[in-house]
Amino acid sequence: MNVRWFLFAMLICIGLVRPVHAQDEPWTEEQIEALGKPSTEPPPPPGSKITSENWQKYKDYLPYAMQSLFKGDHHFKFPAGDPDYEITVSPTTVLPAPSSWLAATEKYGGQAELVTLPKGGLGYKNYTTGTMFPDPQEPHKATKIIYNAWSGYQPHVGRTYSYGILTDRYGDMTEQSLYSAVYKLDHLSDAGYPTSDPDVQGILLSYINFFTEPEQSKYLAAITRSFDDPDAPTDSYDYIPSLRRALRVSGAAQCAPALGTDELNEDASFVGLGIRIGWYDFKLLGEKKMVSVTNAPADPWRDPMKYMMKSKEAVAKAGMPWPAPNMLRYEVRDTYVILARDLPAYANEACYGSRVIYVDKAMSSVVYHDLFDKDQKFWKGYTNMFVAQQAPEQEGFYDSASFGFQAAWDVQNSHFTEYFGYAANFDHKAGEYQNTARYCTPAGLQEIMQ
Repeated sequence: MNVRWFLFAMLICIGLVRPVHAQDEPWTEEQIEALGKPSTEPPPPPGSKITSENWQKYKDYLPYAMQSLFKGDHHFKFPAGDPDYEITVSPTTVLPAPSSWLAATEKYGGQAELVTLPKGGLGYKNYTTGTMFPDPQEPHKATKIIYNAWSGYQPHVGRTYSYGILTDRYGDMTEQSLYSAVYKLDHLSDAGYPTSDPDVQGILLSYINFFTEPEQSKYLAAITRSFDDPDAPTDSYDYIPSLRRALRVSGAAQCAPALGTDELNEDASFVGLGIRIGWYDFKLLGEKKMVSVTNAPADPWRDPMKYMMKSKEAVAKAGMPWPAPNMLRYEVRDTYVILARDLPAYANEACYGSRVIYVDKAMSSVVYHDLFDKDQKFWKGYTNMFVAQQAPEQEGFYDSASFGFQAAWDVQNSHFTEYFGYAANFDHKAGEYQNTARYCTPAGLQEIMQ
């Protein structure tokens, strides 16, 4: 062996040089806009499979992030010929929305209006509860769709166990266990709750994580809150056990990783849409059918670690852990494809060059993101795979932010983050977690070790 190549191989082994994987070229505007074009191929029928052999036939039914896993030219991939990483297409399900949300939409629908913010973004007024824009149309159709996803139905509180895995390019996994609680604090429709939580004013969404494992992370906790004001930065606090105090995360740190994961602080949101809507320009690239997971079978998610493909052998093949086939239910679903870019007034604070957002039309759920850096090179993929839940104490279903699979993968730095929510309790069954003054405020964080 050539001495030069021998030394290079040794440096890779000890981690001083990183193996080079395929790097995407900068995407043109035409290539990005093509992500919204419907496929010319008929959709895969129920019972069919999307595999490493035929994925190109169905690629327009997948976001580019999922296409990249089938292509296999980055570190993370679906191993060719392995049935555990094939997509089996199920019949499309149609689930009714929660009855309280439908009633609120009938009562208040059509009252909300978009308004222009001082720096050119679009805010809203006259919104009470229910679907903000029941029939989004031009002008600003894309922005209305995003507001529907941002403000969509969630119960007042969902308490869950969560499990996280962070995987690096060497296959080393850092595993985390945590308690989580997610809150919708304004524009509520559930019976027994006011429209706005009186103890936490001006906040639309909030979530809190309490880490229990690994041992060195025990008692670490974090609160992230999204304001009702779409022009306001996300509000985040971390409780540091060694200091026995909560510290506020700077609003200027939106482009920093959230607690060492592949999500940025701007990304972090239990509805998969943490962005400040008032800072963005949204463009509807298209409406098309796509393959996604909005109604995964619930039983495997009651004990997800029993089914996750996270052995050393599995990670060596795919580069990351991935849910077993029986945990997912892929369907062909009507989807909006929306391009989001920072407005000129915020260009210097932009985290990404382009963000392509895929919103399920029926559920108003964000199911995928394709994320591009400022040079328009593909940077990250992001997916939400939901377990649809019956709404608490009423008829109807919604995509639970507390129950299912969330993953982000960074193809440029070969790092993968995934979280699983399971064993969820909602609203009145959430026990002490109904105390929003404690679990949605920085003052409440101070009580963690009491």
